[in-house]
Amino acid sequence: MTYSQLMQSASTKLTSHEYASALRDFSQAFKQHDSIGKYDYANAMVAAYKLDSIQLALNWFSKGVELGLGLSNGEYEYFNNASDFPGLKDQPHYQASLVQISEKLNNQKSDKALKDKQWFQMIERNGENVKHNNDSLSVGFSLYWNDSGTSKVPYLVYLPKKSISIKNLKTIVFLHGGVVSTPEFSYQESAISSEPIFKVADSLGFIVIYPFGKKSYGWVNQKEAFYQILDIVEEIKGKYPLVDQEIYLGGMSNGGTATFWFASQSKTPFKSFFTFSGNCELKVDTIDWKKIDASRSLYSVNAIDDNVFPKDNIQRYYSEKSVIAQGWHLEMVKSGGHGFIYDPTALNLFLIPFFKRFLNIN
Repeated sequence: MTYSQLMQSASTKLTSHEYASALRDFSQAFKQHDSIGKYDYANAMVAAYKLDSIQLALNWFSKGVELGLGLSNGEYEYFNNASDFPGLKDQPHYQASLVQISEKLNNQKSDKALKDKQWFQMIERNGENVKHNNDSLSVGFSLYWNDSGTSKVPYLVYLPKKSISIKNLKTIVFLHGGVVSTPEFSYQESAISSEPIFKVADSLGFIVIYPFGKKSYGWVNQKEAFYQILDIVEEIKGKYPLVDQEIYLGGMSNGGTATFWFASQSKTPFKSFFTFSGNCELKVDTIDWKKIDASRSLYSVNAIDDNVFPKDNIQRYYSEKSVIAQGWHLEMVKSGGHGFIYDPTALNLFLIPFFKRFLNIN
């Protein structure tokens, strides 16, 4: 059996409490494969512990920690509590690994705080000092604020590393996801710079306008936030030489869902629209499907294995509404789940080809 087959078999047996058989599969798999994942070690540790192979369990836990086990999504709390393997909690080797995780977490927090501080200083400075004339468009991120609504909304403008043509300048307004679970505007998070849309912009040479939303004011429950997006676009026209006929809007998840609202308005500044992992139902309004016509097309992409907005619901909507919304086009990708655009392979295999077609870039 291959490594992946052995790991799948071991996982199934672990779930069925067939610990001895699972342990054999794990052990055999680890002998024939060099690239062992941290969660592979974690699962194998459980099987070893259940069979009282304490030293083996500790060794595998240690190897997982070396690979970064315990550093995300509450993992440290899980291992520190050790409710699934209480017999390991007081082992010196186990405690030493917990200390190692704690030190890594503290270093991680310190590094993040420094990066976030430097990031905010940079985008704030750029927003104050960057030149916007036709001859000198400064590359990078600039932070601006729009106060046309009841909430003062931050947004980024990103100019790509690739040389851009002022004459045929294309602009993407991108609405991020996770609005319903974001307590505050996240503009001070340096991780924003790694969003895939900016990498695509670097490859293809277009501007990105990136507004921020949050649970209490964003493009899910507050219609005013939708209108403020339109104000932001008008505001940026006064700062950058945007081409009116080359402004597009789309988004991811909550942002993709919101895109249906913009696409079904009688008049917007957008030439066409796109959605990634978007839903087909709005909380603030009904979608006027007949207004999504061929003159302002909407391209939706969802994953077959999306467990947030299941494919059956999306395909049912498309079957019913695409007859009316003749500008709506749906594409299903085979895998990647709700966050398929964040898969490391998605940039070159999907995103860049998609935007080349969408923006008609040769």
